[in-house]
Amino acid sequence: LPPMTLVGGAVDLTSQEYNHELVGSILTFENVDISAGPTFQVEIDAEYLGAGLGHLVGLLGRVRRARYVKDALDDVNVNYGTNRTNLTSYVLAATQLEDDPTFVTGLPQLWAGATAEVKNLLATYDELKGDTRRSKFVSDMFGIKPSAADMFGIKP
Repeated sequence: LPPMTLVGGAVDLTSQEYNHELVGSILTFENVDISAGPTFQVEIDAEYLGAGLGHLVGLLGRVRRARYVKDALDDVNVNYGTNRTNLTSYVLAATQLEDDPTFVTGLPQLWAGATAEVKNLLATYDELKGDTRRSKFVSDMFGIKPSAADMFGIKP
């Protein structure tokens, strides 16, 4: 979710922060009597309201899958460069999201770009081609279906 702020309620707010791992705001209250049914109201920063909030649905899962794939590529020393920029940007989406409301509108294109980068690496990077278990994991994380040639080991 985008950053939120407390705008009302019968609670004592002690701290508020945007958490990149959770991709959302953390509000901490003290002296709360749960049995009294406390209520509070939060508000999304107005700058984010027109920014395509629907693009945030599923973001946390995609960020985690991108992180798993990035780690899997790091483990086989896939070089950084232009072949992984969208993947890395997606992993770091929460840091961008916190500071730039317009970043939300580009999330679908960023995911498509990351998927294309991963698909290209699977097809061209020898260390991935030779590691079928890792390649399957990476493919599964991004929903990439292998070609018939890949499945049956047919060389062009």
